[in-house]
Amino acid sequence: MAAALAADQASKALVRLALPEGGRSVRLLGDILMLRQCRNPGISFGLFKGGSPAVLIIIAALPVAEPVVLPTLVLQAETLPQAPWDRLQEEWAATVNRLRDLFPVRLDAGSFPLARSLARRAFILARRFATLTPPPNAQAFLEHVTRLKTLLSEWETRLSAFPGYIRCDENPLPRQAAEHRLQQEAAKAKLLGIADPRQASFWKSVWSVPENSPYFPAQP
Repeated sequence: MAAALAADQASKALVRLALPEGGRSVRLLGDILMLRQCRNPGISFGLFKGGSPAVLIIIAALPVAEPVVLPTLVLQAETLPQAPWDRLQEEWAATVNRLRDLFPVRLDAGSFPLARSLARRAFILARRFATLTPPPNAQAFLEHVTRLKTLLSEWETRLSAFPGYIRCDENPLPRQAAEHRLQQEAAKAKLLGIADPRQASFWKSVWSVPENSPYFPAQP
């Protein structure tokens, strides 16, 4: 750790000495490989520029987000002989609690998108974790899976009150395809009405076409 930190600081000092900040690029291989000094005053992607050291220390001390830790622990549980089941149980319980705390207490049009996304997330996690086989000393893991399924059932009961809600275990494609066909037919009828408001009656009169001609049927 100390060696890596020393090498990092030494390379940065060398860059500051050899490459003037904001100056021209140093060409090493024509236009293919060039060096230029650039600085990032914040953290990743320039976030929190100008923040005090205390703010950056607090941010660095925050726990790693669940989307990173949980998949790693699951992979270890599936591949390693001595999987960290204790750590996985802790993170899994924390994940269930986070989903429960994030779910809106009051559902309305504004909170519906968040609630729907959380329900989808809970469904995917419950289905994924139900495939794992924990050892006898990690049975609390399955209890958390059951608890999440219970929460998901309660959430979907509330979400079903909103028109158009598709349950997580339902294939959304047939319903979406039917809605798309209805919209397509309505748009087609509207376009036909704009393009030919008289439904070809003008041209039939010009060419003396009978109204019941099978070659020029009336538009619906």
